[in-house]
Formats: sequence, structure tokens, C-alpha cells
Amino acid sequence: MDWERAVLQTIMENTAVHLAYLDANFNYVRVNSAYAQGIGCRAEELIGRNHFELFPDSQNRSVFEQVRNSGEPAQLWAISIDFPEQQEQGTTYWDRLLAPVHDDEGRIHGLVISSIEVTNQVLLGQERERLQEELWHYTDRLEEMVAQRTAALQSSEARFRTLFEESIFGIALLDAEGQILASNPALQKMMGYAAEELEGTVFAGYTHPDEIEADKDLHQELISGRLDYYQVERRYLRSDGQVRWGEFTMSRVAQIGEADQWLAIAMVEDITEKRMNQEALLHAERLAIAGRLGASLAHEINNPLQSVIGCLGLAEEILDDGTEVRRYLEIAMEELERAAGIVTQLRDLSRDTRTKKKEPTDLNAFLEKTLMLTQKQCQNRGVDVEWRPSTDLPPVPLVLDRMQQVCLNLVLNAVEAMPRGGHLRVSTSVTGQPQGVRIRFADTGVGIAPDTLPQIFEPFHSTRREGLGLGLYISKKVIDDHGGQIEVESQVGEGTTFTVWLPV
Repeated sequence: MDWERAVLQTIMENTAVHLAYLDANFNYVRVNSAYAQGIGCRAEELIGRNHFELFPDSQNRSVFEQVRNSGEPAQLWAISIDFPEQQEQGTTYWDRLLAPVHDDEGRIHGLVISSIEVTNQVLLGQERERLQEELWHYTDRLEEMVAQRTAALQSSEARFRTLFEESIFGIALLDAEGQILASNPALQKMMGYAAEELEGTVFAGYTHPDEIEADKDLHQELISGRLDYYQVERRYLRSDGQVRWGEFTMSRVAQIGEADQWLAIAMVEDITEKRMNQEALLHAERLAIAGRLGASLAHEINNPLQSVIGCLGLAEEILDDGTEVRRYLEIAMEELERAAGIVTQLRDLSRDTRTKKKEPTDLNAFLEKTLMLTQKQCQNRGVDVEWRPSTDLPPVPLVLDRMQQVCLNLVLNAVEAMPRGGHLRVSTSVTGQPQGVRIRFADTGVGIAPDTLPQIFEPFHSTRREGLGLGLYISKKVIDDHGGQIEVESQVGEGTTFTVWLPV
């Protein structure tokens, strides 16, 4: 799993694509170096900040909200962005993919932004539009220019020829039947044919066979005059059999001479590389999500397995003394069964605990069992556990396996936060307004940095290098489903306290 994380990290940090992961409120959770450098900040300066504090664009915000609310990805082409930290760059243009991050219930926990700078392409597109406008203007004026002055026509024809020959986009002049009357060098190179090989052939014949029918209606609309132009993305075939992607713009223009004849200009931009980059990004995101879910499985199963290991360790010690070990073996068996249950449960990280039956539970006895399960780990880490139960607790309605998952996670997290040993105090108390019980887990560990605390319960956010940030996320959801609350206080170098409140 570490190897997979290393591969994903290498992909993110060694791509020119700007990648960022936002939570459901559009706060930055994670960005790659390319994204941070493009904005002119360090990656850590962005974490926790809101995207729209940096880029206050109401139109863009509506697209973000639509993706979050609908769960459907959105692609934005050539959107203009001015970076506040790099004003000298001026306006830049970006192709952007917004992809929602779903859980198995379909709930959305955030958005992934994938951006590729297309400033040069946009500027080229603007030049293409300028060229097209000039071509339209030229054709509109052509008949009048012929009548007025032959010399002016020759001058304009020379200008057109220069634009036609030097354009980086493929251009073809078509007759009413769609046959190629003329082609420029860019189109000839793109298609892999010489000018004489293209002349007289039907332009649509180079379209991929699976997509020929798709353009027939549009072509008829163009012929009839109901459309002045249309633009589509289609696959086309080169002379060597290669399949490429192109953006085709078909424009209808007036024909010189007979009134019932017309010409069309076909302009083609090869977008194969752009589509490949987009598909690679989507594939990388799918791999990343699969890796995270796989890692979460290992994370969640680890807790009951650690409990089993602890019980078996205690049983081994007791065997040496000749003492009865049945109780520890029973607990170990229960934990193995819970581990098997977690495998099934993790098929749906966001299942609703509220649909399961809650049982009135002696919370003190429940926590004593949890501390017994973690006794071995605490001993191995040199962690002294202080248990302070309240004597007047009312029964608390709990889904036992889910709440045990929470308590084990909080205790083991505390143990992990004290690698050189320390003190863990677990206590219970009654609350009046509102009525309920409170559990505190207070450790003397390394603490949590202030800038990290706001994201501590977010999915895929971890304070440990090997962690994936699902333990506290799942714990908070279980507590929320019980109608409770969980809070955290921490001082770096002094320790952390998690407080769980549950209604009775």
C-alpha cells in the first residue's frame, strides 16, 4: 500500500497538470506542487483556505455548486483566470475538469479540480477566429471586388493565399456535395495525403466509420441555410490508418457566380493529445480513489486485529502462570468476528448507523472492555492508562459494534500520539442540558497543529504519514448517527483531548 501511495504521490508531484482536492465547502484539502506554484503560493499555505477567497467569481461558484449538488462532473473549457499573487502574468486560460468525490451511498465529500493551461491554444483560437472572420469578410466582398477592380482582387487573393497556406489549422474548401476543392498544407500534413490526393474526394469520407452518421443532420442544416456553421469533435482516419481526434468547424459561405451554388470551409484542429491528457487525468483519479478505499480497509481491520494480538499476548503470559485464559480467548474470537464484519461494512463507508438497533448499554463496562482490549498495546508503548468512571451513569443506547469501533480508534490514536510513552486519562460524566453522557480521552502526546485541527474529521486527512484519514471521519459519522457530538482540543507538545457526547 505504501508503494501505491508512493506511485500516486509521484504522479501528482511530477505532472504539469494542476491538481487540487476541495472539501464540500470548497476548502482546499490537498494540492500538488504544480497547482501551488501556478497560484504563486506554497502548498501548505493553501490547505484550509477557501477556493473562492482566492478566486471570487460568482459564475464559477455556481458551476462548483452544481457539481457538488448534482454529483455530475463538469468540464470547463478555456476559462479565464487572473492569479492575485502573479498579476504580472495577466489573464491566463485553462481547461478545467471538476469531478465530485462520491462515497458508496452517493454522498459527495468534495471535488477534484484538474486544470491544464491552454493560454497559447486560446490565443491561437482567437487568431483562428480572426482569420475566419477575415475569410467571411473576404467572401462577402469577393463579388463586389471582382466587379470593381481586378487588381484589388489579385491583392486580396494573395493575402488570402498567405493566410490559407500558413495557417496552423487544417483548412479545406468544399463544394455543395462536400467534395474537397482545395486544402492547405496543415490539413495535408494532418491527414497524411498530398494536395492532389485530397482534391475531389468527399471530406466526410475521412471521418471514422462509427461517426459518419452523426454529422448528416448537421450537414443538411448547413446546406439548407438554417445553420451558418457548426462545430463538433470527431475521430478521423489518417492515410496510415491512425485514428486521431479533431475539432471540426464547418462554415457555410456564399459561392461566386451561380446563385444556387455554395461553398463551405472546413477548419480542423487536432486535439488528440488534449483528449489523451484528459483521459489520463480521469484514470489517475480513479486509481487514487481505489487506492484510498483499499487503504481504508486495512486501516479499519487493523484495530480489531490489534485487539486480538493484545488478548493473545495476555493469554500467553497467563498460560505461563497456569491461569485460566478462556475470557481472553473469547474476547479474541469476538474481535476476529468483528474484523470479518468490518470487511462487509466497509463496502459502504457511509451506511446509516441510525437504521441499526441500539441497545441500552452500561457505558462504564463497555469502556472497561475497550481498555482491556488495548491493554497490551498500551503496555508495549509505555502508556499509563488512568480510568475515571462516573458512578451515576444512566444506560446509553448504542449500536455496540459501531461505537466500539469509535472508542478503539480514539484509544489507539492516543497511543500512536505517544511514541515514547505517556499518560492516557479516560473518564465518563453525566450532562444535564442537554441530558446525556460525556466521555473524555485525554493524552499527553505530541499534539495537533492549529492549522490541522479544522480538517481533523475530514475524509482522507491524516496527521500521520502512514495514515489515510478515515478513522476519525468514520468515528464522527458513527457519533453523528447516534445523535451525539465529538470535539477535539489540542496543544502542540502537550497533548490532545477528544470529547464525545451521547444522548440518553
